[in-house]
Amino acid sequence: MKKYLAFFLSIALFVCIFSSCSVENDDENTTTNTESTTVVEEETEKAIDSNLKRQLILLSNSVTDWLNPRYDEVAFAVTDMNQNGLLEIIVSSYDSETMTSSTQIYEISSSYDGLNIFSKTNINGKVLEPDYVLFDGTCYYDASIDDYRFLNYDVTLSEDKRNIDLYSINFGEGKADATFIGSMTESLSDETDVIYKNSDGETITEDDYSQLYTDTFEDCLEYYANIAWAAYSIEDLDQFVNSDQATIYSVLEESCKLFSMEK
Repeated sequence: MKKYLAFFLSIALFVCIFSSCSVENDDENTTTNTESTTVVEEETEKAIDSNLKRQLILLSNSVTDWLNPRYDEVAFAVTDMNQNGLLEIIVSSYDSETMTSSTQIYEISSSYDGLNIFSKTNINGKVLEPDYVLFDGTCYYDASIDDYRFLNYDVTLSEDKRNIDLYSINFGEGKADATFIGSMTESLSDETDVIYKNSDGETITEDDYSQLYTDTFEDCLEYYANIAWAAYSIEDLDQFVNSDQATIYSVLEESCKLFSMEK
């Protein structure tokens, strides 16, 4: 399955990010002299116009407002996933022992004077927490409602099983709206023991599971999002937060330059 392979490539990226390894540089010093910064993705840099610069300055001046991770390994990225011209800052943290992640998403206000935090999808008292840093770049655009959505995963481990929940996510209306599509549960001891389910919890075949992608994003244009994550261990995070504004701005600017949405 193409999407299944993309997921495991994302797993590899996830391990690389949170191991603070540099994809293109071995000196652990990529865009600034803040040592633990890792920028993932080498893409043609776009120009930073006055509007983007204004937003990046706001993000750099408010770093202590949005950089409050729950776990010890942290990654953040500047994006515009809904293509409305207002930058988002996605902040994910991760507990490597439990494979638990937590993400907060902020967007520049339309008046450019503050940040709006996105609420999370809550279903029957359960807050959905997809692993945003596992995002493999697959996006879809529905022109009929001017809506961008993207695929994401949530991975959980038990003693003998790995469960992968699949979500369609939209950034809009002040909310990271996650729609559950289906799940795959596999045995860690027997690779042939795999159970596929749809959004109603009904067991389905592998082919039906693959069809979920087609059915969910029927009549949508497919895009690819390049996201540049800056990753830090908790020990090095204070150094970044306490850096001068020019250093913080430089890291955010680099992430913004490398972000793109391509057909």
